[in-house]
Amino acid sequence: LSIAMIFSMVGTAAAASGKGALTISSAEKVAAGSDAEVTISIANNPGLWGGKVQIAYNKDLEFVDCVGTDLLGDSVKFEFKQSGNTVTLLWDNSEIKDSTANGDLAVLKFKVPADATAEDQYEISFREVDLWTADEVQLELDTTNGMITIDGVYTYDITASATEGGTITPSG
Repeated sequence: LSIAMIFSMVGTAAAASGKGALTISSAEKVAAGSDAEVTISIANNPGLWGGKVQIAYNKDLEFVDCVGTDLLGDSVKFEFKQSGNTVTLLWDNSEIKDSTANGDLAVLKFKVPADATAEDQYEISFREVDLWTADEVQLELDTTNGMITIDGVYTYDITASATEGGTITPSG
């Protein structure tokens, strides 16, 4: 009896480690005033059919666009809605049913403030995740949030002087 229980516990732990995951990529060293892209990806997809994913972003960022990919198939009806500092992604995969494809689901583009500094970081995070299979079973996926970090602008003062017999080119 105790051997069977140990085996059961090991089997459950192995299944839990294969849990699906949604990830928002990070954008690093983005220049102030430029566009930054973050990608919403799925891994260990257990059979996604449709969903609603709400993503919150820092209020100082300007939302520019969202583009869905054909990861789940050409027939996927993908749309997004933006309100305040959230973007809601909606899709259904009614033609294909349960797709177990892994990879990028969508790309979100933001405009970084022109006055951003190297100390600024902008979080992009999952606020609500509601995903389901064709059998209307709700999927629970691990989520990882992303970050946009700003590349520093560095200014250096260079002083040059010529000693007797020396020159500086160009002069000044």
